[in-house]
Amino acid sequence: MVPQRKEVVRPKRILTNNYMFQEMTTNGIDEELLMDIVKIFVAMLAGGIIGFERELKDKPAGLRTNILVSTGSCLFVIFAFRVSELYSDDPGRIIGPIITGIGFLGAGTIIRARGSVRGLTSAATIWVVAGVGMSAGMGLFLLALTISLLVLFILLILPKVEEAISVYGVTDLEYIVITKPTKSSVLKTRHILKELSLTYFRFHVAKDDETYKIKFYAHGRHTELSRLIPRLLELPEVIETRMENPQYSY
Repeated sequence: MVPQRKEVVRPKRILTNNYMFQEMTTNGIDEELLMDIVKIFVAMLAGGIIGFERELKDKPAGLRTNILVSTGSCLFVIFAFRVSELYSDDPGRIIGPIITGIGFLGAGTIIRARGSVRGLTSAATIWVVAGVGMSAGMGLFLLALTISLLVLFILLILPKVEEAISVYGVTDLEYIVITKPTKSSVLKTRHILKELSLTYFRFHVAKDDETYKIKFYAHGRHTELSRLIPRLLELPEVIETRMENPQYSY
């Protein structure tokens, strides 16, 4: 009697309710699923590295937001390649719209108020974090972690470099000066602006029973503008002075 040949059971793909599953291997481990889980955790780690710095600076897009963006991007990339295997479709059709969707999310972090713009760096960070998650989803672990560390360096170190460079730059800032209701206070304010070689425009004075409210925009170098408020406070007529639109918030 010739013994029958025992068939070797191999994992195969089946389609149930439009979802693709892979049968467990003989040792009970789905290697492809295990790799996808590793990708997800790498995406969470890489996004968390960047999100930690954002959380320390109390930004709207903090630790949780960056982790979710990175993890979600990674998940969509995994899903895109699974679908392409099943339907022989181009994974770029799913991956491409990720960038568009992240753009709308980043736009929500940008705020414009009183002549200043806030949240540009947070929006750009979300955009990069999406790329980090996509890299992890494609199995480019070293690239994802390297980009995360580079972004962390940019967020921590480059603001100090920008601050040093900005000393030599020029800008427009809005000032409000509250003074005693005397004509000399207006004249002295104009004199200080000329003394510091600052160009000013939209100079407006409002008067009430007790004070003058002087409002104007000053144009000049940061080093010169930084001396304006201390000089104004030296005037005995000045009660209060403040800068209405501070520099961009990172």
